[in-house]
Amino acid sequence: MMFNSKEHNNVLRSLLETRTAQNRIPIWFMRQAGRYLPEYQEEMHDVTNFLQACYDIARVEKITLQPINRFDLDAAIIFSDIMTLPDAMGFKVDFPRGHAPKVSFQNRQKNNIERTIEILSPVLESIHRVRKKLAKNKELIGFIGAPWTLATYILGKEKNAKELILQHRAGDRTLQNLIDELIEYSIMFLAKQAAAGADILQIFDSHAGDLPHDLFISFVLEPTHKIVKALKKTHPQTYIIGFPKGAGTLYNLYAKASGVDATSIDYTVQPSWVRGNIAGIVQGNLDPAVVAHDADLAISQTKNILENLSSNPLIFNLGHGILPNTPPHHIELIVETVRNYSRR
Repeated sequence: MMFNSKEHNNVLRSLLETRTAQNRIPIWFMRQAGRYLPEYQEEMHDVTNFLQACYDIARVEKITLQPINRFDLDAAIIFSDIMTLPDAMGFKVDFPRGHAPKVSFQNRQKNNIERTIEILSPVLESIHRVRKKLAKNKELIGFIGAPWTLATYILGKEKNAKELILQHRAGDRTLQNLIDELIEYSIMFLAKQAAAGADILQIFDSHAGDLPHDLFISFVLEPTHKIVKALKKTHPQTYIIGFPKGAGTLYNLYAKASGVDATSIDYTVQPSWVRGNIAGIVQGNLDPAVVAHDADLAISQTKNILENLSSNPLIFNLGHGILPNTPPHHIELIVETVRNYSRR
């Protein structure tokens, strides 16, 4: 059953502008346009190279809007992947559908900013087209992978960050130089997404939790602050959500010092801790595995998040992306729970 949009105020925009709790709690989901939807599977049935699908403008437009047509959500997130930026920068990215991406750091043919923008132009055109089709009361979210997380993939250490850390401690400049370059290209890509029509931008730092305190500051906090500061100069009305997954108690520092407008919290953090320790706008943080496997528990945990966090500005979301084996009906039940709660 498809959702028929009803006119209401742009609640997500209002929350970000006023930084106050709203009567209607805004809701969207990471990976809401994804493999759990049968219409997504139908659209992607002939795709073998996932990254190429991210450059297919017509396909991106259709997939981005699929969850908006199905559920009562307050935002669409452009169907894309964090690996589009490394790919456009000239790193050889191998990304077969259904498998993790692999990057060849040594075989890079470096692209300058202008060439990188040219390669990313289908992503930007997709944002432009989706924004034109999307209802005015819904936001469009663009995104990037944060420099640290992208660096772990580019250097082939996404599952072995300790090795990168040891090399850095020993004086190897490879990681630092790459992060510095990624900061520059990230600022460019986010600015181009904002100019194309993205209302909100999210910075995904999926491997932030792999870093000790001092390197969290050096490789997560400081790069994010530089990116946000530069973007706010050119696009002050574009809001930025940061997601340093796995940050634990460092979420507090990130929320205070990164400059982002909202902090997305992963599912390992108790809502009661979030309430007492994180100031400002919070996004999250329902466990995707619970959503996939236990609808009753998902509803119970949704209510717990709402009871703990809805008195402050809250964007309801999961604590990571929707899992591929999630029944769409479970997502519908969560949306219904949030909507019913917010109307009390």
